[in-house]
Amino acid sequence: MDLTKKRISLGFLFGALLAVLALLLVPAPHAKASVEDFYFSSLEVDYYLGVNPGANKSQVLIVEHWVAVFPDYDQNRGIIRSVSEFDGFYSTNPQVHSIVNERGEPIYFYTESEDDELRIIIDDDTYKHGETHYIISYTMDNIVRDFEDGSEFYPNVNPPQTPQPILQLEARIHIAGDLATGLDDRTACWAGPQGTTESSRCTVSSTVADDSVWPELAPAKGNEASVIVAKVAGGTNSNEVFSVDIGFAPGTFPERTMPSQFWAGLWSGIVAVAMTILQLIRSILDRLKYNRKMPKPIIAQYLPPKEGIVASSVVMGKWFSALPTLVIDLVVNKQVKVVTKSGREFTSDKEKAKSRDFAIMPTGAPTRNGDDAKILEAVFGPNYTSDTKVNLGTVSDARAKRISVMRNEFVKGVKDSNLYTDKPKNGMLGLWMFLITLVAFGAMLYFGAYAPLPGWLVPLTVIIAGLGNISAAITSSPSRQLSADGMALRWHVLGIRDYIKLAEADRFRMLQAPMTADRKQERATGYNPWTESGQALATPDPQYVLNLYEKLLPYAVLFGIEGEWQKVLEDLNAQIPEENISSGYALAGISMNSLTSGIQSTSFSSSSSSGGGSSGFSGGGGFSGGGFSGGSVGGR
Repeated sequence: MDLTKKRISLGFLFGALLAVLALLLVPAPHAKASVEDFYFSSLEVDYYLGVNPGANKSQVLIVEHWVAVFPDYDQNRGIIRSVSEFDGFYSTNPQVHSIVNERGEPIYFYTESEDDELRIIIDDDTYKHGETHYIISYTMDNIVRDFEDGSEFYPNVNPPQTPQPILQLEARIHIAGDLATGLDDRTACWAGPQGTTESSRCTVSSTVADDSVWPELAPAKGNEASVIVAKVAGGTNSNEVFSVDIGFAPGTFPERTMPSQFWAGLWSGIVAVAMTILQLIRSILDRLKYNRKMPKPIIAQYLPPKEGIVASSVVMGKWFSALPTLVIDLVVNKQVKVVTKSGREFTSDKEKAKSRDFAIMPTGAPTRNGDDAKILEAVFGPNYTSDTKVNLGTVSDARAKRISVMRNEFVKGVKDSNLYTDKPKNGMLGLWMFLITLVAFGAMLYFGAYAPLPGWLVPLTVIIAGLGNISAAITSSPSRQLSADGMALRWHVLGIRDYIKLAEADRFRMLQAPMTADRKQERATGYNPWTESGQALATPDPQYVLNLYEKLLPYAVLFGIEGEWQKVLEDLNAQIPEENISSGYALAGISMNSLTSGIQSTSFSSSSSSGGGSSGFSGGGGFSGGGFSGGSVGGR
């Protein structure tokens, strides 16, 4: 029995070994390689250089003959050739006329524009194997660059970032007869990494040819043509470039001119910046003129103004903090009392008042005016009695809504009163200036899509327009301005502020703060505000009433000089809905968003010629097979 088990175990072991050997011996399927894993056996490029008489600009017909060698397995469906649509600020206007194989048979292709390059997607979606020919014919404009000592035709025969090696390269530059007389002795070539000055690997020679061999699509020509032939010994490796530079005497070609879209975009940006600066200057002058109307200097005041605390809060721009101030004002004027369950007073410098330890109750005294009645109803509810208590630590949604509505009514009432007046009618000028800025900025974005603008223009315009409009909104005078009465009230309240800071701040802190004010005991009635359920008190506990009597205490709270009361009453200060907020600062938000929203979805690539600022005869670079400072070729 044991012998049988051993034989079975050996059988399993032998079978496992055979399975492993089978896996090792069976050839693995070919791993999928990159579509760039192939090479070009040759590249021949013919440049037919001339002048487009209709457009009065240099033009070249480029015929590229690429011979790709694809692997035998399914990897490549064709190639993608990209050429640049701009040389610096000049449009090259690339136009693809045909793509054929070595037998002249058309090859399917389509084009798309992306990042200032024309991408030519070549061949259908079937896999290609072995040697495959692609003869691409296209024209380009503005390809001769202007320098002080003459003009230069300076192409990169193959794109600088070609990932495939090219075993053989040859370029033939065909020059129209009437232009050949402008050739000077500046002829050179380079081969190697982009920017190289190595010229030992390539040669340049010149011959004279009959113009009858020129293709029909070539630019206008004379009776004969000069042909300059450039070759590279041993071809190029991956990411190497072959460049040729041909010099011409000044005036041989028409001078390049900036496209109209460039000037339109540039001037639109300048107008946007100029209008923003003018709007800022106007806002500053407007504010200075408005400030000059205000009385000076500030005189200390020790009596509350007759207009009351509500109007004082609004003209000081502190209407959002008005409610704590109003409550304290009602307490000081004996319309409301502040009660607490604790009889202890201030015990430590570190002890802070907590809103949950305090409640407010109406005293039942006659109200001074309609505003007092509205405040009491908003805080205590429409059916309040003298026994109603509101715990300052908890505010219901209904109470918060009533307070918000009441506060907005107060603000509107003050701004509609004789304390305010409308801004002069020339305020429409600012709106028109803003609209012109917006239109100019949009025009800059639009024209920039057709002609690359200077790289500094767009970010500079965004910065100046954004900061300028925000600054203009901040510095400009409000649409509803203080009248003479309003300015007088503002200066009176500022006088109270200065008086409190100088003479009363410490006394208020020691005698009228939540933890330091005198307290008088009384019997609690009604409902206990310090329990969660608010149940009725079977045996009312004693409560203590704070003695607040200083008439200027509400103004100390308004300016934050007495900050403890602001903290205790902050839960009453309900949030105002956004739709009720109205101020000049809203325009600043609109302005900034309008000017910057387009930037987030629009990118500008300002092309720069690799030979642009100086003569190309310093070596290396040029336009890439018709693709200035860019272009590429690769598999698909």
